[in-house]
Amino acid sequence: MRLRNFLCTLAILFSLIGQGSLLAPRDAAADLIINRPFSGKRAIELNIHGSAYYNSGIGGGRDYCWSTGYCGAYYGNYAVGPGISMLFPILHNGFIPSINNAVYLGFFIDTIFHPSYYGWNSYWFFSLPVGPMMQWRFYLIEMISVYANLGFGVWPWFTDNAYGGLWVRGFPLFQLGANFHFTQRIGMNVQFGYPSAQLGLNISF
Repeated sequence: MRLRNFLCTLAILFSLIGQGSLLAPRDAAADLIINRPFSGKRAIELNIHGSAYYNSGIGGGRDYCWSTGYCGAYYGNYAVGPGISMLFPILHNGFIPSINNAVYLGFFIDTIFHPSYYGWNSYWFFSLPVGPMMQWRFYLIEMISVYANLGFGVWPWFTDNAYGGLWVRGFPLFQLGANFHFTQRIGMNVQFGYPSAQLGLNISF
């Protein structure tokens, strides 16, 4: 009951922000769908997004020691780039059958560009984080749903041989986000967490 009340409160707040005006309680209640368990089939989703991996995703820029004996960071503490993710519904009405929620499994892959410690005018390289994830989503009103992502990834870094060549790292993934549904098939999303923040376009089919 507490979870349901909390989600209903979130839905009302999102309605206020999205419409730019106060809603009468009965109008807000009429828009709520969180209390309506879903009985149909969810769509597969493709997300095309831009990512910002802050603090280099894994604890900051790596130091490198040259043959002269000098050691210092040679790339910056952030990275940006495009990516995609795919989500496949596995529970069309999710872990809480009395409310409108869903569970998806999917994967993500990003092409991430890393500047040098001195910016983009100097040496830069790219990396390719990829991995599986699970999303638990709550549908608040027709236009808005919120969710949590949980997963992990493998992260190859393609650097010059002078700077160590290919590295492969692993990382956990946890993100909170919101979807804004313009139509039944098109929307956008924004999400924040570790190791990245993302803004994207959703396409359902």
